Amino acid sequence: AENLFSLNETKGPRLIGISASDILAMADEKMTAGVHGGATTGLSDLDMMIGGLKSGGLYIIAGRPGMGKSVLAGSIARQSAKAGVGVFFGSLELADDMQTARFLADESCEIGQPPIPYEDILRGTINRQDRQRIGEAAEALSCYPLIMSDKTNITVSEIRGMVKDADRELKRMGNSVKVVVIDYLKFIRATDRYAGQRVNEVGEITGALKGMAK
Repeated sequence: AENLFSLNETKGPRLIGISASDILAMADEKMTAGVHGGATTGLSDLDMMIGGLKSGGLYIIAGRPGMGKSVLAGSIARQSAKAGVGVFFGSLELADDMQTARFLADESCEIGQPPIPYEDILRGTINRQDRQRIGEAAEALSCYPLIMSDKTNITVSEIRGMVKDADRELKRMGNSVKVVVIDYLKFIRATDRYAGQRVNEVGEITGALKGMAK
């Protein structure tokens, strides 16, 4: 990815042969390393299709209500952090305890089956075997470079400030924020510039998020 960015930032004209050689060298490097060049989504087929989560990229998960957008967003955040990538997760819809229970339920599925519903974790309606698995999941999550906030009705500028704070925290652990996941766009507050014009507000928000990513 760094090689590609350096090509994009090159100033002045270049011989096509030089550019082609650089791209070929980058491809050889990735083939040898067996990587796709971006942070993982946790879904290998999706990683291959989009090249992973690239630095500076903005990715929108779209779909009808109840299709699992929030579940997917949370899974991507957890899987990226599990791979050692620093993650900030803005849980604008769910409270901290509910989202954490989802993370625990998700992580516990990788430890054993059957799945443990996150609602059962919150209610405490679990057996001893499930409790042991959740304990193992909690221990695993405690090692992931993932910082979460459930503050809602915030602007992109406020999100940027929270990401910077999270980055400083992770740098004390020898890491840094590379992936930002926000769930979800509806709860990001736009400026008054397009008040009442939702289409324009969404355009403003996504544009600001892209600027933040870059």
